[in-house]
Amino acid sequence: MSDRTNLCTLAFWFVTLVAAQSTAQVMMTGPSTQNQLLGTWVIEVHYADGGLASGTERWYAGPGGKSLIEEYQEKGSAGEIAGEGILWWDDKLRDYRLVWCESTNASGCIYPAGKVRWDAGQLIIEGEGFKEIFSDITDRSFKQTISGKGLKPLLTIEARKK
Repeated sequence: MSDRTNLCTLAFWFVTLVAAQSTAQVMMTGPSTQNQLLGTWVIEVHYADGGLASGTERWYAGPGGKSLIEEYQEKGSAGEIAGEGILWWDDKLRDYRLVWCESTNASGCIYPAGKVRWDAGQLIIEGEGFKEIFSDITDRSFKQTISGKGLKPLLTIEARKK
């Protein structure tokens, strides 16, 4: 085979894989609301100190639909921030697990010590000194709020489907 044929074949399989990921549903324990997060979102970030940023969030089902993966990018008053999170149901622990990796985190990634749960259609992540809530989730938009120590608001994200 020629290099061009190999390249075309590789491109075909890559596009097929990406298309399959974008249409796959999350099959883990949880409400159907988790599937409404799937897709690419344009975000506006409003910091409590008045700072602003914009960017994207991309959510997709992990292998076999057993996890929910978020890719995050923003650029604004706080500089450029990139992150990636994976949420999954741990049958052995009978609980959700989460890992979050971010460009501003000196350690690279964290496993937030706390509780991850779905409650009344909201995804709530609580850890030591912070709380993150994904609310008003529809197939067109959602709101994300992050609070710090003492539940002091740090930022709000408004997301619209791209």
